[in-house]
Amino acid sequence: MGKISEAKKRANKKWNDKNRVKLLHLNILKKLVISIITSFFITFARQTHGKKDGVNSSLL
Repeated sequence: MGKISEAKKRANKKWNDKNRVKLLHLNILKKLVISIITSFFITFARQTHGKKDGVNSSLL
């Protein structure tokens, strides 16, 4: 019984580490996507509002 539980613990730890890495990658990906979308919207707003309004209108 002792050996089996040890193996289970080891397997669980390995699985948890894999999940942690996966979550980390997902978080990084999410931040990347959000920043890309935000920058796209800012440039899009600048283009539509024109240069006369300047930066302020694009940040609203």
